[in-house]
Amino acid sequence: MNNIEKDVEKLKCDMEKVMTNHLPHIQSGLERVETNLDWLMKFFWIIASASIGALLASILGLVIK
Repeated sequence: MNNIEKDVEKLKCDMEKVMTNHLPHIQSGLERVETNLDWLMKFFWIIASASIGALLASILGLVIK
């Protein structure tokens, strides 16, 4: 039983190290990725708006003709 308790304490210590050392780095990396995706969403909306506008213009052209 003593061996299991030592293993559990070692795991707790390792988890504490991961939480204090590595998680903040991962969080900042994810924020940078999220920020970098903002331009992609803007580009998507520009392309989507232009496509829908062209579709509506062509339908309107067919109706008027």
